[in-house]
Amino acid sequence: MSSRRLLGGGGPSGPERSGGAAPVQTRTWDGKTGPGDEVAAPAKRGRFFASPLRGFTLIEVLVAILVVGVVLPVALTGVSRALQAAGRSAREGTARRLAASLEARLLASGDWRTTATSGAFDPAQDGAESAGFRWQAALAGGRIDTLRTLTITVLRADGDGTVLCTRTTLLPAGGG
Repeated sequence: MSSRRLLGGGGPSGPERSGGAAPVQTRTWDGKTGPGDEVAAPAKRGRFFASPLRGFTLIEVLVAILVVGVVLPVALTGVSRALQAAGRSAREGTARRLAASLEARLLASGDWRTTATSGAFDPAQDGAESAGFRWQAALAGGRIDTLRTLTITVLRADGDGTVLCTRTTLLPAGGG
């Protein structure tokens, strides 16, 4: 049976090595102990060298810093884009709600009959989240003489006036 030593490496073995106290354990190549093998007590080491895997080497630390230096900016870019998308989605959702509210108000009051109107949303009437939005409404004749098209567009009031939502409704041409 072929075996190799787990303890020791070229020096004395057996009683000479461990001071006559414990025999050396041997294992076969498949990792099993052979019959009659005795397990040796772990070798005693100095006070400061209790484990060979106690710390990291300088190369390992530098590689870890390099990996973090490459991965962290990529991860933060992804988080930044996700936050921007979430903010854009929230603004678009608010714009859709404001457009539906304005449409209901225009239809209930009959103010939709004017050809073109625009304005800003009133936070007192439309809620605090309506600040920073403005609207435009346009009335156009449809392809069919009995129908008209009311288009409500909600834009950002601050900055570039980005269109966030467009809502189109068909209405009877007779004013009904």
